[in-house]
Amino acid sequence: MDVSLIDFWVGPRIVRSVPVAPAPVEGAPPVVRFEGTVRVPVPAEAFLIAVARGERPMEQLFGRGGVLPVAFTNPIWLERARPHSGRGGRDAGPSDAGAP
Repeated sequence: MDVSLIDFWVGPRIVRSVPVAPAPVEGAPPVVRFEGTVRVPVPAEAFLIAVARGERPMEQLFGRGGVLPVAFTNPIWLERARPHSGRGGRDAGPSDAGAP
């Protein structure tokens, strides 16, 4: 399956797009084409979704012309640790105190 771009969404907007290396030659063993760390700006609370897309239709996989590849993650919920306020809410324990 062709994957040429990964978009990272925080809430309703794309905050980073990362190109993916071209697929190997047909018949070659499968390889990891993207592995890395992607830094994205995140507000105090938000969700992140990664969407991978390709440009070459998937006739070889499904036998149907014109179907472009797309895959996405479930939402990954992000929340900054908050110091204990004594008035309810989440307590930031020693392991996450001051974490971004």
